[in-house]
Amino acid sequence: MAYMGWYPKLHEQQITLESIRWQTHPDFKVLYWKPLPLVYQVSFSLKPGEARWISSPKWFQDWWLSVVSWYKKPWELAGWPSE
Repeated sequence: MAYMGWYPKLHEQQITLESIRWQTHPDFKVLYWKPLPLVYQVSFSLKPGEARWISSPKWFQDWWLSVVSWYKKPWELAGWPSE
């Protein structure tokens, strides 16, 4: 939800509110090895939006970093085989 709210600042496009479609999927397989008990899927249309900040505030940069780095790649996990 937060990502959708900040979409215009991140992508210079506005979400068309009337086009938002929300679905849930129980027992959804994200990848062949990672089933999730419940997934929320949102789709929407876009239209041109407002321009990005010239320089985004630090709190926004911190939030965005937390959004894009919440996961670890398998080879970064302990016990991953190395050469």
